[in-house]
Amino acid sequence: MLKRILSGAVGIPLVLGIILFAPVWALAALLSFICVFAQIEFLRNTGITRSRFVLVCACVFAGLVPFWCWAGLGFEALLAGIVALTMTLFGAAMFGGKIRFAELAPVYFSALVVPLMFSSLVGIQSSETGAYLVFFPFAAAWMSDIGGLFCGRWFGRKKLCPAISPNKTVEGAVGGLVFAAVGAALYAVVLRFAFGVSPNWAVMVPLGLVCSVTGQLGDVMFSFVKRERGIKDYGRLIPGHGGVLDRFDSVVTTAPVVWFAMSVFTLVTL
Repeated sequence: MLKRILSGAVGIPLVLGIILFAPVWALAALLSFICVFAQIEFLRNTGITRSRFVLVCACVFAGLVPFWCWAGLGFEALLAGIVALTMTLFGAAMFGGKIRFAELAPVYFSALVVPLMFSSLVGIQSSETGAYLVFFPFAAAWMSDIGGLFCGRWFGRKKLCPAISPNKTVEGAVGGLVFAAVGAALYAVVLRFAFGVSPNWAVMVPLGLVCSVTGQLGDVMFSFVKRERGIKDYGRLIPGHGGVLDRFDSVVTTAPVVWFAMSVFTLVTL
């Protein structure tokens, strides 16, 4: 627990500084770094593939996705990249041998789906009010995690999904919802009184609840893979937290929710 708190005390301000004060390309670079490490964790550390070629292809593609989002290259460029990745991987499997389809299929999830969802943060920060909202997916996800952790330990009785994550409880899930809603309200208060902008309270608090649900689903989604592969953590990069996927799994699924909400509602008025 101490390692978890200390690494959070160091890591959260660092991530917050890059997100709030660095240019958009720096955020894309940070996400690219995280996405590359995610490939190593998801494909190699789980034992899904032992092929260095497959891993390198996944790392290159995943590392480029955040920059594709930053540059706004459009669907055509993404499709060209997917075609190139597909031809390269299946070409290597057909002519190089010793690469199974079971190794290739997860690449599309780890190197395409996960980076695209995570790169929603680039779309958020690139918008007019993005500087005020880009940390919201982190705040909602992490407040939900904190609520789930402590409420699960204090009040947890009924198991939520024991076959996938034995430590998760219904009480912890409810605590995550409450903490995320409170966190969203506090986030709005900070925006109003520290930054002088007007938050849309009627949307931001319910959005915190939705992010809690999607964040917890993201957590369970990645836990499902760990359980199936027989591992406890994806890696050891972050002391007390495991790997980058162990720490950012819930943010992967909250970021696109916030991005979609921004396209439908006015979350902040300058």
